[in-house]
Amino acid sequence: MVDDDPEDRMIFYEAIKELKPEIQCEMMPGGEEALQYLNSLLRLPDFLFVDINMARMDGYEFCAELGKIEKYAAIPIVIYAGVITPEIIKEFDALGARYFFVKPVTIDEIKEIILAVVNAEKKIHSEGYYRNVA
Repeated sequence: MVDDDPEDRMIFYEAIKELKPEIQCEMMPGGEEALQYLNSLLRLPDFLFVDINMARMDGYEFCAELGKIEKYAAIPIVIYAGVITPEIIKEFDALGARYFFVKPVTIDEIKEIILAVVNAEKKIHSEGYYRNVA
């Protein structure tokens, strides 16, 4: 997950651990840190949940940079933000985002979003179980 709000990261992490404790979930406070982290990985994450409004490198810049690197093209990007408009969907769709969700306030709502994304991707790629969420 890429989000500069520590509380949002904590709630998201708690939801992941309640859903499936064995899921590996990394929390990055911004786009720059997330790009550095991705560059250090041998196995890429199954998903990237990305906030839009972040201080140094916002979600737009992060997704644009990600799109320049071919090996990251297959990672499903989930835009997870406080506000999502049709214009935002259009802009992020052009940057490769696959899913769009307004940030919920409860852990149960976050778990529903995570399951919806996982199930949608399982339908697309019948490879089975996802272990990593970034």
